[in-house]
Amino acid sequence: MLRYVALAALLGCGSSETPDRADTRVAAERGLSIAVDDFVVAGRTPVAYRALATSAQAAVELDIRIAPDVERRLMSLALVPFEQVATDSAAVQAEQLALTVWPTLIAGAPSPLADEDAPAYLERLCRERDELACSTVVPEYRAHVVSARAAERALARMTKAIAECTECTDDGWRDIRRGWEDVVRSTTAALDEVEHRSDRRSWPTAGAGAMHEAHAPNVEIEVAENELVFDHLRYVNSFRVPLLRDVRARGVIVFYVPPAAPVRRLTSLLRDARSAGFSTITLVARESTPPWSRRAYTISTHADISVAVDASVDAFLRRVDAAQQVASLP
Repeated sequence: MLRYVALAALLGCGSSETPDRADTRVAAERGLSIAVDDFVVAGRTPVAYRALATSAQAAVELDIRIAPDVERRLMSLALVPFEQVATDSAAVQAEQLALTVWPTLIAGAPSPLADEDAPAYLERLCRERDELACSTVVPEYRAHVVSARAAERALARMTKAIAECTECTDDGWRDIRRGWEDVVRSTTAALDEVEHRSDRRSWPTAGAGAMHEAHAPNVEIEVAENELVFDHLRYVNSFRVPLLRDVRARGVIVFYVPPAAPVRRLTSLLRDARSAGFSTITLVARESTPPWSRRAYTISTHADISVAVDASVDAFLRRVDAAQQVASLP
């Protein structure tokens, strides 16, 4: 709350110049002031921020001289809706911010189209903006990447805007900058947790033996080198059988194994899953072309994995694909 009070007190910074005549600058500043008031009255929500950004751009187009003031206000006020959803999931943050706040923070980003939802916009944004480095990011992790990029750009722009403002010396401006620093740390930490799975190349490639996922999984378990990872927790392999036995009760379970992982990692998982009562496991893969849709391999826990133990999981799946193609011949 103190940050918001400080922010409100600072919004007038940089607008002390009085024009010699009633010109376009007066009208532009008046329009911007009304837009800021409307944003505050509307509760500083993401949707209200989108309206603010539209009005602010119109004010700049009316008189370019107020552009520095507009930049400070837009970067300062964006912190509020960003923090409103900071504890929500990446998917919820995308629904709230992707069409409203992120396009303004990422300077030069294309505007959302009238019929676009958040996932469609993020897909187009990543395809059209190479510098965001998210063109190969799989759909469910795009929000993590774009959120981190948007926060980084907001911090950089806020820092630059304060540095260029000779009147912006109050502690309130430093508080706002520190607020963006906190957001950057948070979004970067969230991205670090999933970055190794966000790239398409980090997933097995789906072939003829893979099927559409019949149901959304209740639990997705990563099979790491010496542990299982899910629900943001890590469990050592020595605890794997009782853990798998417990997790069966949670519904649809799928497993993620990196494509280059040795197949012995998969064989040991099949052995322990069989001991835990699984007759099959579901291994998640990706199509090889955008949008890299998910596919699922169903593998018997009694399967005879007839490849060298030092072969990769992807090499094993190519055997599964070949067997599927043979089985489908007339």
